[in-house]
Amino acid sequence: MSADWGTLLTETGKAVWCEVSVVADALCVRAQHACTVVGSYRELLGVRAPLQASRSKVNQEAAVTLIADLLVWLTVQGSAPDEALCRAQQLYEAGEAA
Repeated sequence: MSADWGTLLTETGKAVWCEVSVVADALCVRAQHACTVVGSYRELLGVRAPLQASRSKVNQEAAVTLIADLLVWLTVQGSAPDEALCRAQQLYEAGEAA
């Protein structure tokens, strides 16, 4: 995906240009990591439907279940799940703003 694009008329025709954001690349890498983890977690849950668009209800439910299970895991480890959620939200927002 490009951050911006356009065309320029030249003497011999037209040139097409685009700007690719480095931040967008980092977000794509993070999204790909999440896709891999959610896909693996769906298998663990026994969901056999193909991993399709990230907006699918099945993928959303698998992601929510994974987050809930991670919060339980943090609690068992003696960590505060609320702190982890707050930190995760901060990381998410920092990635969105960058």
